[in-house]
Amino acid sequence: MVALDAFAASFSRLPGEVGELGPLSVFLDARHRRALEGLGDALEVCMTAYLVDSDRNVVMAGPAMMRWDRAPPIASGSVLVRGFGTPTYSHYTPFDADGFRIERGGESVFVALRVAQEVGEHSARLIDRDTGVSTTIAGTVSYASRDRNEWPPYLAPERFHVAVRPFSRDHLADVREDLETLVCAALETGRPVELSDRFG
Repeated sequence: MVALDAFAASFSRLPGEVGELGPLSVFLDARHRRALEGLGDALEVCMTAYLVDSDRNVVMAGPAMMRWDRAPPIASGSVLVRGFGTPTYSHYTPFDADGFRIERGGESVFVALRVAQEVGEHSARLIDRDTGVSTTIAGTVSYASRDRNEWPPYLAPERFHVAVRPFSRDHLADVREDLETLVCAALETGRPVELSDRFG
């Protein structure tokens, strides 16, 4: 699974990689095929963190990155903090099994599993629903509406929480099918996968 994760990650900027992204050759072996064959079983036992709108029961943000340093490994993600006006900019803030986080200067200043949000004109007050501890952020925690006709197109929930559950067996099925095609072709030809288009 670590080999497959490294292969998927090579499409984007690698840790420590700076400057313009150039083409990359990745050599695959039998580990990658075994990982793909067993991926469904692995997903069903791999826990992941989702951020959920508590009142609408809608997933605001799902997992993005695996935390292999945890035992057992768990996926984490990030959610949009939508900024308004200048010089406030929109950005993403992380969450994982330990909770939703606000970080400043590389340190977590707010961590909560269940959050209430009081939205102001250009800021929001976030309150830990379990402890009452609060912090204020520039902007609001938001997510895109599923209904394209809904206004506003971004929703700011009054309450949200971290939900930890396993992946579904068919998680990212289309992407996995594409990866299987690449892996099988590389093993049959003995040639590396040439990644010419990579993402910053």
